[in-house]
Amino acid sequence: MKSQTALAIIAVCVTLGVGFLLLTRNVSFRPEKIPSPVTPSPTPLETVQTRLTLSPQQDSVAVGETLVYNVSINTLGKGVLGVETYFNYDPKVLTIISLKPENFLKNPIPLIETIDKKQGKIGYALGGLEAVQGTGILFKIQTKVIAQPTGVINPLMFDQTNTKVALESVSSDKRYLEEQTVVVFEEKPLSILL
Repeated sequence: MKSQTALAIIAVCVTLGVGFLLLTRNVSFRPEKIPSPVTPSPTPLETVQTRLTLSPQQDSVAVGETLVYNVSINTLGKGVLGVETYFNYDPKVLTIISLKPENFLKNPIPLIETIDKKQGKIGYALGGLEAVQGTGILFKIQTKVIAQPTGVINPLMFDQTNTKVALESVSSDKRYLEEQTVVVFEEKPLSILL
């Protein structure tokens, strides 16, 4: 029994000694604080740009004449499957005659074609069966000038808020969201002569 008591005293002394040694050296046997699982912050979305241009075929036109606008695209290296375009126009200055797809998109299919002559709004969407890259004319808007504009720089302009470009995904795990697509608009000026 004396030997068991002596061993117990030695064990307590060794434990206290090791504990004292650890305290003075600032070492701990406690497990370090386990970090909470970290959810990686999402990488910033890649911004994808395309450029849409609205340009009259002539720099100036007289009242009573027909005027054709080209709606062109520069895909800036991305594959484009289609466009959904909206325009505002002055119905007191222009009459819309027709909207005609060109051959930039392979076998273009008109998906939306609306003309609101009272509000002066146009909606026109085209889709293609395969993605196309490069620069070209998407479609043409044929108009007739019926009056001289008053205070209007361009009687036909993009509705930049609603116009969209449908881009091809580069790979199956990478999709371009609407928030990533930045459409840069360019509108060429026009002079209407008396």
